[in-house]
Amino acid sequence: MAGHSSVLAKLGGYSLPITSYALQAFVSEPLKPVVDTVVFSPAYGTYFSQSDKGGLVIGGALDRVPSYGQRGNMPVQEEVLSGLVEMSPMLAKVKLLRHWAGIVDVTPDSSPIIGPSGVEGLYVNCGWGTGGFKAIPAGGYLFAHLLANGSHHEISRPFDRSRFETGRSSMRVPPPASRTRRKEQTMQLFSCPFCGLRNEREFRFAGEAGKVRPDTTAPVDAADWAAYQYAQRNEKGEVREIWSHMPCSEMFVMVRNSVSMDVLSTVTLRKDQP
Repeated sequence: MAGHSSVLAKLGGYSLPITSYALQAFVSEPLKPVVDTVVFSPAYGTYFSQSDKGGLVIGGALDRVPSYGQRGNMPVQEEVLSGLVEMSPMLAKVKLLRHWAGIVDVTPDSSPIIGPSGVEGLYVNCGWGTGGFKAIPAGGYLFAHLLANGSHHEISRPFDRSRFETGRSSMRVPPPASRTRRKEQTMQLFSCPFCGLRNEREFRFAGEAGKVRPDTTAPVDAADWAAYQYAQRNEKGEVREIWSHMPCSEMFVMVRNSVSMDVLSTVTLRKDQP
């Protein structure tokens, strides 16, 4: 199930080094033909094309916050559409008809996981991120080979989940898309334990809360270190996370709902605070 590999893994009793993110897209009102190809700018991280019905299909990079919420938000809308206007100013006044989000699974090296799950007889083919539709013909062939033979095809072997334990990944993580200029708007408010309610733009996600770093004063097993570095609970629903508030440089725990995006509480990490 797209974007929900961690949910299914939990049912099977195993975990995956995967984080779920929302990938947002837009469709405009119908227009006369203006473009006959896909236009993409790495500088702005925005792409667009025109459908046979005349509507522009517009999209950009992943949202920065792990989420199962299949809906849009203002920061991504502003970033993607500002990139569109920079690329093609004549589209500045085009009206949007729809805005939605789909959930995708992303691994630490932005490459898929193909291979045994760790549970006997259960294999996984997931973590394709935003490239699943384009790559799944090859991915499906390799997965069929794995199921039929019980062993990897030479092409799929580097994508086994064991790469996160051995450190032998040959994949390269792509650089993040450049940020575009933004106008100040009223968006979702997050509560900093020190500064109170502030605009969500001032905060940065720093990881899941509750991870315990292995004791490095003694030899650490490769599997234990890989679990600390890459394993994610990636839960759907109420989650506990570490966030930072950039203006005051403080780190704190945020409890929020990863589906509705509602913030339930924030708690300081300082021991000298009540």
